[in-house]
Amino acid sequence: MSDVGKEAESDGTSSSPANNNFKDYERDSFLAFIPQVTKWGCGILSNEVKTVARGVVAAPSFTKNFVGGACKFYWANPRTLYKEIVSGFTVAIMQVPESIAFSFVAGVPPLSGLQATWWMAFVTGIFGGK
Repeated sequence: MSDVGKEAESDGTSSSPANNNFKDYERDSFLAFIPQVTKWGCGILSNEVKTVARGVVAAPSFTKNFVGGACKFYWANPRTLYKEIVSGFTVAIMQVPESIAFSFVAGVPPLSGLQATWWMAFVTGIFGGK
């Protein structure tokens, strides 16, 4: 090895990828992020619990008013009820081949795609949305 190479190695300025120029830098342990994530997650969870508790208390009166209003509306407009039922079945039927096709594209079993579609529809039905 030449004298230039020895001098560069002794200075710690070698250009080899194995050389560590950050000897003074102290890293956190690999799992140091867990307490912060736990604190953040517990804060979100406590807010969600409060929201659900308020919803459970208000649910009986809301449900009574909602179901009563929906029954009155559909009793007065039976054609609208028919159209909504037909559109719901149409979307449900067309979603089956789409979810199977996307599961093949994603490389997962078709049953996983169908189950994901069912859960997506269930959660959307509960929380509303488009």
